[in-house]
Amino acid sequence: MKRKILIGVLIGVCAALCPARSWAGGGDDLAYWSQYTVLLHDGEHVDLNLFFDFRFDDNIGENDLSLASIQAKYDFIKNLSFGTNYTYILDRKFNSSAGKSEYLDQHRLELEANPYYKIGDWLKFDNRNRVEFRWIENNGSYNTRSRHRVRLTFPLVKDLLPKQDGIYMDSEFFYNYAEHSYDENRSVPLGIKFNLSEQLGLSLFYMVRSQKSVSTGEWSTSHVLGTNFSIKF
Repeated sequence: MKRKILIGVLIGVCAALCPARSWAGGGDDLAYWSQYTVLLHDGEHVDLNLFFDFRFDDNIGENDLSLASIQAKYDFIKNLSFGTNYTYILDRKFNSSAGKSEYLDQHRLELEANPYYKIGDWLKFDNRNRVEFRWIENNGSYNTRSRHRVRLTFPLVKDLLPKQDGIYMDSEFFYNYAEHSYDENRSVPLGIKFNLSEQLGLSLFYMVRSQKSVSTGEWSTSHVLGTNFSIKF
């Protein structure tokens, strides 16, 4: 019975989490995101992580963005965690006056408040809410945005896949306060977590990323294949 309920929930959530505009049109870009999470300190109430993200866009032809972040997580209240992060980004943008692409710096201070719940042993719900105070080269410091992600994680029957630790799906929307606009959505209809060993984990995911152009107001879509290796010391 639980399995039938789980299948029904998966189908319904997939439809709910992926906006209609995300599936629109041809000519969509294919990207690959290579992510790494390093757990430096695993305390009773405080965790310290390093996070790295290398993104290859233009049909996986160019490294358009590299990101490094140091993240502190605080868990003092039941079912609610907080976070403070510093993130440095190199982002490749096209310079129309120079007629070529160049990498621009970005610095971010990030604050998070993240409620989470478990329903029995078959469902975990978590909601990441992050405010990003961004300084972007050639664009100043007034680039604040917030992003809100809802994720559902379902533990799988252990004999379905070796070493798997569950499947998940999520959707995240971005609000840009400088532009007063909802301008991005990322939906993951399927992600799978694996425990490869006590120190090493792996997540595989497929994402549909929709972005709104500031100049034209039109939405474009890219499809992202991603891996996230997690390492504990």
